[in-house]
Amino acid sequence: MDVLVVGGTRFVGRKIVESAVARGHEVTLFNRGKTDALAFPGLETLTGDRTTDASALRGRRWDAVIDVCGYWPRAVEVVASALEDNVGRYVFVSSISVYSEASPMGLTEDSGVLLEDGDPEATELKMEMYGGLKVLCERTVERWFGDRALIVRPGLVVGPGDHSDRFTYWPRRFARTGPFLAPDCLQEPIQVIDGRDLGDFTVLATEKGLSGGYHVAGPTPPEPFGEFLRSGVEAGGGVAEPVFVPCGWLAERGVEPWTELPLISSLTGEPNPLGTVDTSKAVRAGLVQRTMRQTLEDTISWWNATREGSEPRAGLSDAKETALLEEYKAKRATV
Repeated sequence: MDVLVVGGTRFVGRKIVESAVARGHEVTLFNRGKTDALAFPGLETLTGDRTTDASALRGRRWDAVIDVCGYWPRAVEVVASALEDNVGRYVFVSSISVYSEASPMGLTEDSGVLLEDGDPEATELKMEMYGGLKVLCERTVERWFGDRALIVRPGLVVGPGDHSDRFTYWPRRFARTGPFLAPDCLQEPIQVIDGRDLGDFTVLATEKGLSGGYHVAGPTPPEPFGEFLRSGVEAGGGVAEPVFVPCGWLAERGVEPWTELPLISSLTGEPNPLGTVDTSKAVRAGLVQRTMRQTLEDTISWWNATREGSEPRAGLSDAKETALLEEYKAKRATV
């Protein structure tokens, strides 16, 4: 296939491009040329700003376009209008954030998006707007391409190359010798997708000519946090020692779930429907997922090779983690 990838040089886009190239497809990139412009020196790159001008795409034809960086409906409109008659299929990488945290557990693609529409006139992207804007982006693609539209909705994307550290915080801790703070939310569902598996599925689904929506997240049912910790300690060589601290005790001290404790959505026991989406449709279509152990081992190797000694961008700082462990140890000593 001749495939156009919009974006393609950041984490998710890079994995999709790598997969497409490995599977023998001709890949063209369209981006501003500002983020890691030399990531794929052997591929044709068309330069343009998707928010205002996609004229570089006119007069060309591709079998499919994979849109990795559509955050604003007006930016999707610019690309879609330039490609309507020149591309066989429009593949849009969306997000499970199109659902609400008040959604029922075990969401399927047939549930329909449950977030209110976003504000198409907004000029600044804030996290609370992200899901609603993705809804509008999906609808823009579907309006232009109908049954030629494929909507891929990933969960949290993780693995080597992820610089957000929303997952990487934990592999880093698993690889270090000594005690680390582990919230005792051991039944918290952990449902993540390795970026390489997302890339492979997106290309496979494009090859198959699939349409409609697909959840691309972790296994169904999700792995509990306690099992994730066990796999992580093993992946790190057994040198890390979890110190289980009650979630309620951490909540009383103002520790923030998700930001300071990545992957943990709540310290008060509320269920997280966005961590339990049903991925069986994607599995039936060919989604193959690495084991959590393999993703953890590969992420540890990547961290050690590229970022060892740096402080993660998410999660507890080393100083705060140490202070909390010392306070909890003192509390236990007086009981």
